Amino acid sequence: MPITKKEYELLEAVVAFGGVVTRGMVQLCRPSVSERWAQIMLSNLTEKKYIKHIAGFSSTSQKIFQVTYKACKEFGVPQSHMRKKLSPEVLRRSLLRSHFLFKVTDVQRYGIVSNSGKRIKYLNSLGVDNDLIPRKINKGVVTLQVEEPFLIQSLLAPDGGICVVLIDRIESDTLRQLQMAADRYVPIIRSRLVPLVFLSVAETQDRADMYSVLYEKHLLRKDVFRPKLVPYSINYSYDFCSDTL
Repeated sequence: MPITKKEYELLEAVVAFGGVVTRGMVQLCRPSVSERWAQIMLSNLTEKKYIKHIAGFSSTSQKIFQVTYKACKEFGVPQSHMRKKLSPEVLRRSLLRSHFLFKVTDVQRYGIVSNSGKRIKYLNSLGVDNDLIPRKINKGVVTLQVEEPFLIQSLLAPDGGICVVLIDRIESDTLRQLQMAADRYVPIIRSRLVPLVFLSVAETQDRADMYSVLYEKHLLRKDVFRPKLVPYSINYSYDFCSDTL
């Protein structure tokens, strides 16, 4: 039996937002759905082998599910890393990212540009040449790569601009994260082709505010134009992901 339209839409969102989901995330984007029905949808997708339960964590409230090869193939990304075994640190960051994107999908009705290929095309549509777009070097091979999710038509972004979402890497140095992210967008910032705003997303407000303080102290200088940075907290901790799988 094929999956229902609602299950398909949910699966599409899970793949687009990073490949992990919990019952709570389903309810974030569908507030009218009860806890029971959210769990039924996840159970159905599990039975049909589109997602799988990730065992081994100490969360007492929610199970974590991850997309499978079947789901990635369905949406044209069969080789995606999101279907592979994730380290506890990567899983925790993936959960933070997915939680945030599921939340803003309903609450603020933001337009989300969810993968690198679509972000590159969106920047091109705004007149940004490939020479200005962030790059990734892997084994000496340079490719265009826009890691950060974009929010467009957002209350946070300026008119015609983009809100660049910086997802917290809890295990990494915060200032270094900010410096690297800011440096990736320097060519676009200097071009003045697209107004940008940075949004630092973290589990707690204190952590999100720390990004703002460091940004203002170390990266905002009179001789270098930088976009403003807005702190944002999901007010939920996935610290149980520090346990060993």
